[in-house]
Amino acid sequence: FPSHALCSDSWYMGCGGSSRSSGSSIPENDLFELHGAKLVPNDDRNTVQLKKNPSDMGGKGTAYGNVEIRENAKNSNLIYAWTFKVDGKGFRDPMDRIGIGIDASGRQWTDDCFYTAYFNASGNVTKGPCYAWGDSGRQINGNSNTTLNQNEGYNYGDVIRMEILFPTSSLVFYKNDKKMSEFNNIDFKNNTFYMAVRVQDDGATVDLWEFATKQYN
Repeated sequence: FPSHALCSDSWYMGCGGSSRSSGSSIPENDLFELHGAKLVPNDDRNTVQLKKNPSDMGGKGTAYGNVEIRENAKNSNLIYAWTFKVDGKGFRDPMDRIGIGIDASGRQWTDDCFYTAYFNASGNVTKGPCYAWGDSGRQINGNSNTTLNQNEGYNYGDVIRMEILFPTSSLVFYKNDKKMSEFNNIDFKNNTFYMAVRVQDDGATVDLWEFATKQYN
């Protein structure tokens, strides 16, 4: 992985930072554990790329992490942080068909877009809240499929940092170290979320550079 600001003594992570004592319940690393059929991971499962037939305009998928995101006594004063890079040769620029966020559906939307699937789901399906930033800069609350804020979206080569702050029940997104989006009052105590990345641009790639945790104060 390339060097990044998160790789410092104050962060615990799987990119060469401080180690944890045996028996710790705080996660050390994250990876793309589950993904849709059109998403192709690399061997280390820290990169996914969408590959589809050029005529398949509806092709998309979601890749989910393996770290359970749920507040408990051991992480209640922690920040979880993921750093991604968006890249590839999709047919849109800036990319308006990538979304990054968290989903509490039980990781069931691998062959769909995790936030629009939530809104469109009906019948006997497991629905949990989800939150995302993407799609040309939209801030999306999947509970209502509402665009809460619109600003600049992703471009090829952008570095995206997603932070969960358990003490403030918040989810914050940064693009190239500029704050872009924030959700508040998220119920991390009664929902189990997973990191989720939605890709619909053919050839677009999302790299998971780092996962890290640190004390809030």
